[in-house]
Amino acid sequence: MAGYNGKDQSSEVNLAVWVLISVSTLFLAIRLWCRQHFATLWWDDLVLAVSWVSCTIISRTRTCNHYQSLVANNFLADPPPSRWCPCELRHRHCPR
Repeated sequence: MAGYNGKDQSSEVNLAVWVLISVSTLFLAIRLWCRQHFATLWWDDLVLAVSWVSCTIISRTRTCNHYQSLVANNFLADPPPSRWCPCELRHRHCPR
């Protein structure tokens, strides 16, 4: 992903995605704790939790693909640890 200056900004995008996932995790945890202690859980809490799970899975998939492309293009000398690559996304560059 080239930016306006021609530099690859995939790592910066990856960092920003995980910072936002962390913020949303904190928000979801506080919301569910408050709902559990001061009110009742409702369907909107379920929708929020399901969307958080799907967003986290998509982000993890994006991270795995990012590291696979770095290894494939020889930008990263050592492949990422196997915990970065979900089973269904293992590539010849990811450790088995």
